[in-house]
Amino acid sequence: MCDESAGARWTPIGETNGPVLHYHVENLIEGHYYRFRVRAVNKEGKSAPLETSGVYEAKNPFEVPTKPGRPKVIDFDTEWVQLEWERPEFDGGSAITGYIIERRDTYNQRWEICTRTDMEEPTGKVRGLVEGIIYEFRVKAVNKAGESEPSDPSLPHRARPKNSVPRIDRNAMMDIKILA
Repeated sequence: MCDESAGARWTPIGETNGPVLHYHVENLIEGHYYRFRVRAVNKEGKSAPLETSGVYEAKNPFEVPTKPGRPKVIDFDTEWVQLEWERPEFDGGSAITGYIIERRDTYNQRWEICTRTDMEEPTGKVRGLVEGIIYEFRVKAVNKAGESEPSDPSLPHRARPKNSVPRIDRNAMMDIKILA
């Protein structure tokens, strides 16, 4: 192997046993350019080296996914919400391994991670909400290359009970006149 980015000196990297025609090269530096050459070896000796025809850049073969769709609240109660969203249009060439769900409230404009999923299903549950606080949620998709850009934020959601006893607001009532 010859690292063109670091002095162009040939360095041996390994040998194979038997008629193996491939070799996994490790510890390459991302962004560096490399040339490779191979020699055949038998009990009579080594052949002349065969060099690759080009220079190859060491880089991640995958890209980060595109951003997922806007999350929607599909179920809730006082302290939690269940969200769902559309999958990213492009997975970056690597399967989605999970999602990161972030939230912010009306008192804090900074986004904070509130949960991570370890499945490719575009759904997740956020716990630990405080009743009466208005929250927004956004999602990032994760694959082998890293995290996507965040989705657009959800519509605002006030943490409240799903079911509660009815209340009558006497100030909103009007006088009723009954005519006979």
